[in-house]
This record gives sequence, C-alpha cells and structure tokens, in this order.
Amino acid sequence: MKYKIDVPEDYSKNILIPISDLVDEILELYDLLNEADFNKLLNLPHSEEELNKLEEEYFEQSKIYSKLRQEYGQLNYQANELFTRNTITGLKLGLLRSKLFQAKKKWEGNIALDFDAALRLIDHFAEVYLLKRELEQETSETEK
Repeated sequence: MKYKIDVPEDYSKNILIPISDLVDEILELYDLLNEADFNKLLNLPHSEEELNKLEEEYFEQSKIYSKLRQEYGQLNYQANELFTRNTITGLKLGLLRSKLFQAKKKWEGNIALDFDAALRLIDHFAEVYLLKRELEQETSETEK
C-alpha cells in the first residue's frame, strides 16, 4: 500500500529535520493524529504560551534523557573494557597454568623451579586480578 503525503512548501521551509524523517514520524503516530481534533487544538486560548511551556519541558526532559544515555554509554564502555581486560588476563593465566602442568608432565620431577610455589603464584594472581578476593578482604579489614 502506498501513501502520498503533501507537505506545503511554506510549512516545509520551517521544518528543521529532513522531510523523510517527518513523514516517518507522521506514519508512526498516525493513530494519535487520526484521533486529534486539530480545530479544537488550534482554537485553544493561550495555545502558543502552552506550546512554549510544553516545548521547554520537552527540551528539559530531553537534556536529562541524553545525559542519562551518555552516562549509560560510559558505564557500558567501561564494563566492556573491564570484561575484555579480565578475559585476556584469565586466558593468559590459564595458558600459563597449562604450560606449567605440561612442563611438569614432560620433565616429570626435573623442573628447575618449585612447581607448587609457581602454581600458588598463578592462583594468587587469579584471585587478586580476576576474583578481587584480596582487595575485598583488605577493605573489610579496614572497615572494622
């Protein structure tokens, strides 16, 4: 089904958004526009003042909304960055642990380092950087 919407030229000059966007909004809000009594709306007393007041309110709400979206974007970016960093750290620690077990298996008891100490060190870094356990313990001890 095709529609044809004629927008008067004198009206279209005052529109700040592209006409195609305006038409999309009209089609989206068609049900509401269909129910509106425009003659009644245009003949309201002080309609210009009320419109200005509503416009100010709308812009104020838009500012708040855009600020919240901006904060959400920053938080989302930081969370993604943290997730990526923790994923890489986890993969590196997992590979290091795997290599340690492979070395122990390959050379059996002839490793030049203390296997248990190296394993404890890897687990320590996993707890500190990924699980944040040591940090939580320190903060809970300082709060007491």
